[in-house]
Amino acid sequence: MPTREEFAQCEIITVSDFSKALEICRDLRQKDPLKPYILSFEEGLSLGNFIFPYSHFYLRAEKKHTLQGSLYAKMKDDKGEELSTWKTATLKVTGSHNLFEGFAIENTAGDPENKGQEVALAIYGDDNLFLHVVQGDFMALFDVISKRDPIDDFALMAIS
Repeated sequence: MPTREEFAQCEIITVSDFSKALEICRDLRQKDPLKPYILSFEEGLSLGNFIFPYSHFYLRAEKKHTLQGSLYAKMKDDKGEELSTWKTATLKVTGSHNLFEGFAIENTAGDPENKGQEVALAIYGDDNLFLHVVQGDFMALFDVISKRDPIDDFALMAIS
């Protein structure tokens, strides 16, 4: 699992929203695929559904930063087909060895009886640690898939 100490000497980059953070991460990974960085988020709200495919980042929100999406299982895609539950995550993490701290992650689709289920956070990478991360709707489906034993590769500490 990544630790804060591993990131102690890293460059800190301040970002205002998650879309901007994804652009910065892409650019940094083109320069060096393994160098660790800290992205410090300003207080705020990032609307959308996000895929985080990068590794070796510490993303921290010292004041509350909320990621908010609203996709749901019965929503139609561009081809007119239902998304299914697995494509509704507000944040989908496919990278590994990341530390996320201080975020609220919400899927606000609501009405699962009519719209189908929704996911706030889906983790497909290994060795990701989530500290003080809160899902806005604890009824939302939480998805963890790992190439190895999920118990060894995942930690979530939600303290509100």
